[in-house]
Amino acid sequence: MECGIRAAFLILRRYIRRYRLDTVELIVSRWAPKSENQTTSYIDHVCRMMGIEKDTKIAYEDKNTMCSLVAAMAKVECGEAIDEKTISKGYDMA
Repeated sequence: MECGIRAAFLILRRYIRRYRLDTVELIVSRWAPKSENQTTSYIDHVCRMMGIEKDTKIAYEDKNTMCSLVAAMAKVECGEAIDEKTISKGYDMA
């Protein structure tokens, strides 16, 4: 599981650093495009779970925020929560 979470962090790091996709709205729009998903609903769910606005800037170096983002995205994607320890380990591995 940690390896899959690590992979998500690597992708998100690229989104933020290389492509300047540094808000939930920008990240989810790329991760889950409207052509394949209900992107607006996905963004709303992630923001609600994180307790932030869709245009709040996210820094990859902010481990707590990144772990919260991945936890929320995983919940939307899988329908189940992933424990914090697993997510934190995935971040540390990335």
